[in-house]
Amino acid sequence: MFYATNTQYAAFRNLQYDPTPVDPSNPAGLVNDLSSFQISGNDTIYTSYGIDTPHPTLPAVLRYAGTGILEGAISEYSMLAWGCDAEGMPYYASYSTAAELSSTPAGIDIMSTRDTGPDEATVDALVEALKELQDEEISHLVATLTKMTQDGGRNGLPRVVSTSAPGNGGIANVWPDI
Repeated sequence: MFYATNTQYAAFRNLQYDPTPVDPSNPAGLVNDLSSFQISGNDTIYTSYGIDTPHPTLPAVLRYAGTGILEGAISEYSMLAWGCDAEGMPYYASYSTAAELSSTPAGIDIMSTRDTGPDEATVDALVEALKELQDEEISHLVATLTKMTQDGGRNGLPRVVSTSAPGNGGIANVWPDI
């Protein structure tokens, strides 16, 4: 994630996101929702893991269910836009409903697997397109999008990725930074 409206993310730095199919042979099925990050003044890498389940009737909506310390945190998120930027890097923009258990407000995120996020022209185009929706809530959230801190604290370290099906905590450092 590289742009977010959620003020809780302001304390995170060097956040990386790894959305992968739980079953690679079924990319339209369950999704590993793994985030890893550092906090200010600390080089420890923290992880947050949940499972995203496709909505039964709305194809662009996923239901997040947290695990571990986030067990019971539930929200839904929808894809507002997705694609590749001018440099060929995949990205997506999403809207998430509030998660009461974790006091996470509704918000918009622009995510990429590249630490610097999508290129500036793509981000600018996304912001303009979201404003053009003329939805009061979306417009308010877009106005509060903030770029996440990427200070190089994880440079040279492998990415944290999910290596197994849900339930057995398979988290490993196996991919180099993109």
